[in-house]
Amino acid sequence: MYFPPIINRFLLISTYLLLCINFLYAKGDCNLTTFTIEEQFFNDEIVAFYLGAIDINTGSSNVLLFDYLVYSSDTENCYNSDKNLFLHLKISIYSPQLGFNEFEKFLKSTFKLSKISSAIRFKNTDMNFDTNSIPGAEMQRLEYTLGGNSEDTDVQTIVNLIMQSGKIPNGSYIFDAILTSDENGDDIIHQVSRQIDVYEPQYINIISPGGSLSDTLSTVVYNPYPVFNWESDNCTSSNCNIGIRVCEFDPNYHSNLSDAMESNSLLPINQSFDYFMLDSTATSFQYPILGAESLREGKYYVWQLKRSYETTVGEESLFSDIFVFKLHSFQGNAVNSSTNLEVIKGIVGEDQYRILFGSNGELSSFTSEIALVALDGEEIPISQLYEILSKVEQSQINILEVKSE
Repeated sequence: MYFPPIINRFLLISTYLLLCINFLYAKGDCNLTTFTIEEQFFNDEIVAFYLGAIDINTGSSNVLLFDYLVYSSDTENCYNSDKNLFLHLKISIYSPQLGFNEFEKFLKSTFKLSKISSAIRFKNTDMNFDTNSIPGAEMQRLEYTLGGNSEDTDVQTIVNLIMQSGKIPNGSYIFDAILTSDENGDDIIHQVSRQIDVYEPQYINIISPGGSLSDTLSTVVYNPYPVFNWESDNCTSSNCNIGIRVCEFDPNYHSNLSDAMESNSLLPINQSFDYFMLDSTATSFQYPILGAESLREGKYYVWQLKRSYETTVGEESLFSDIFVFKLHSFQGNAVNSSTNLEVIKGIVGEDQYRILFGSNGELSSFTSEIALVALDGEEIPISQLYEILSKVEQSQINILEVKSE
């Protein structure tokens, strides 16, 4: 079909314009729902957050707390387009110490992400108060609010408390990272959430065996494998560790209990370790038969517990008091009646002991020194009473009935 030259030129120009328009439309046709925010790393091993890890003047930090990746599955249309994304970071707090008896939103910060050229790495170590770009995009902080529904005076009180203590108070914190297509945060594209529990240990108190040096007469131990008992507050992190150290105390050589703790340890037996690691949730531990130096009769021993945990400024440690105890001298197999009575009292209990050995008890005149006892009709060394006492102390066995013959 023949068209005049003017018509041909018109058709060519029209076709070219249509192609250009279609190309531009295809290049800018980015569907924001193809973007995803993905958690690459979140530091949940930290038990305590200290302000020393953050420069409060610049907002910068060298401790990696989080690392998020924002990316699109449609790389052809969504990278280098003119579309913007908005990233909202929110923190909700439950901390009775701060007055939050239920979760409340406390901090919100909104960032505009523009000129997105590739996947965006969003790490706290790459950011400070003046940051206007991050790998993969330009960034502008649009909003920063502190306090949530709290009054201004309450917010200032909270800020002062944090500043004075130099750390984030104990509590539970929820971190939300929300990706939206609008500044107000209504049109959510994707979000991730993480809760961390910040409960820094405050105390670890040892209970038995032992006490102060002046109490050794009343804290004599009759079991060569004593059970150590303690109490401590809860630490929910797997990074809370508890260790025990046992050393001999020689009054002729050591000037004090701390001096004895610095000497070679009986437990751990390996001198390259300061403390013997225990189950972090335990509150008792029996001195091991294997893997430790044996405790000797008539000697004094000191012990201490150490609790260690990770913080934003490195490992912190919490130490218990130092207790000292004396292991009774058994003088071979012969044991005097007072020693027997102490062991038997621990096995049968205070009430049953009073019934049997009290002033009107069937065994009130028990005074003989013995080396053997009968157990289920068989004679056994008196030393096996200590094993029975140990099992009773650890609730491994229960005494149902006691009879005297």
